[in-house]
Amino acid sequence: MNKAVCKSGRRGRTKTLQGNLELSTVKQAKKETFMIHRDTQDHENNKVFSEQRGRFGAVVKIQIFAFVVAFLTLLCMTGIGSAVVYHEDEVITTDTTWAVDVHVINASPGFFDWGVQVNEGVTLTNSGSGIFDHCILRYGGMDSDYLGENTDGDGLGDTLLPYNSSGDITNGGDYHPLVPVGGLTCTCGDICVNETGWWRDGSAFQPSDTPIQSAVDNATVGDTICVTDGTYTENVDVNKRLTIRSENGAASTTVNALNPSYHVFKVRENHVTISGFTVTGAAAYGNAGIYVNSVDYCIISDNIASNNAEGIFIKLLSDCTLTNNIALNNAVGISLRVSSNNCMLDSNTAISNNITGIILFDSHGNTIDSNTVTSNNAYGIYLKGSGYNTIYNNYFNNTNNAYDDGINIWNISKTAGTNIIGGSWLGGNYWSDYAGEDRNGDGLGDTLLPYNSSGDIIVGGDYHPLLPL
Repeated sequence: MNKAVCKSGRRGRTKTLQGNLELSTVKQAKKETFMIHRDTQDHENNKVFSEQRGRFGAVVKIQIFAFVVAFLTLLCMTGIGSAVVYHEDEVITTDTTWAVDVHVINASPGFFDWGVQVNEGVTLTNSGSGIFDHCILRYGGMDSDYLGENTDGDGLGDTLLPYNSSGDITNGGDYHPLVPVGGLTCTCGDICVNETGWWRDGSAFQPSDTPIQSAVDNATVGDTICVTDGTYTENVDVNKRLTIRSENGAASTTVNALNPSYHVFKVRENHVTISGFTVTGAAAYGNAGIYVNSVDYCIISDNIASNNAEGIFIKLLSDCTLTNNIALNNAVGISLRVSSNNCMLDSNTAISNNITGIILFDSHGNTIDSNTVTSNNAYGIYLKGSGYNTIYNNYFNNTNNAYDDGINIWNISKTAGTNIIGGSWLGGNYWSDYAGEDRNGDGLGDTLLPYNSSGDIIVGGDYHPLLPL
């Protein structure tokens, strides 16, 4: 009985479970069908919504961009805000300067999406004609006097930061100054120098504590080195054929001897030109502002040599030219030693030197003309062991004007032309202590000839001394 009851109960429970499973399966199928339908509907709704939102966002972006362009263009057209507007691929000419804000609209991809505004007073120099390189306005202004170096090639300065316009920007400055593509420009030579370094035209700035010497060391034979205004402290050894000149002359460019026991400039190669410097401080005995030794065809011009033992010292040269130099407050102004054959000293000034203005030792066959030699303590011009030099049309006004123990020529033949004191004839020299007379009114002395500087010109003298009319 009990077993029957158990069997009957087990069979009924089995049927009940089977029925419940079938019902559950049907419900689950209906639920899954409903969920699939709902997911499909949601997906369609989301797709439609996304498309609508995308179209709306694009419209908004276009409207915003159009508004920006229209607004900036309106500023440009009306002058409101003083803006200049440029668009992508618009031509901007070389060396354009804006005194107002500049906007670049829709610039090249990768640089700007919406354009850029730069600060007031931007100047673009050496940008070249043609399609404008938009990245030049990317971070800062183009500063023509920025001389830092772009070390990583990204077109932005990496040294001498921040740029502060020589201190005129009192707080901070430009931490990303723009460097022209291709490097810095040197317009006055192959290599330019300033007080902190040097650069070759089209190349990067190279910092240096002795920038003139560094430029010489890195120059190629035949280069012109242009030194910009400033004061430099160094001793420069020139060992290759170069032209070294200042940009704006000796009044603007001074080179002080770093070591007073060495020459400011020492030239030891043929065909060198040194021009346009004030050279000073080579005060130790035997040292010079400009020292040229054992070379030929050198030109020393337009320099001021002061406060040196020797202002300009020339030794063992031929075919050299010294012109338009000023030597003052040295022990000796200009020295020409053991030098022969066509060295020309013309249009120089030797003034207030402690010993002698111009001195020639063992030098022959040179020409000294049109020089002003005044207020030198011992002699104006001193020739020792020297012969066959031609000395004419000079102005001498010293305690002792001349000494000469050789055979030299102190005048040329009477020749029409304006002389050093404004007369109409060339002949000899002006001597402050000549006491003769001009009897025929031609501005040349006719008595007490030859002038011999109170006997210090031992052989001969000046047969055509100049006199004021």
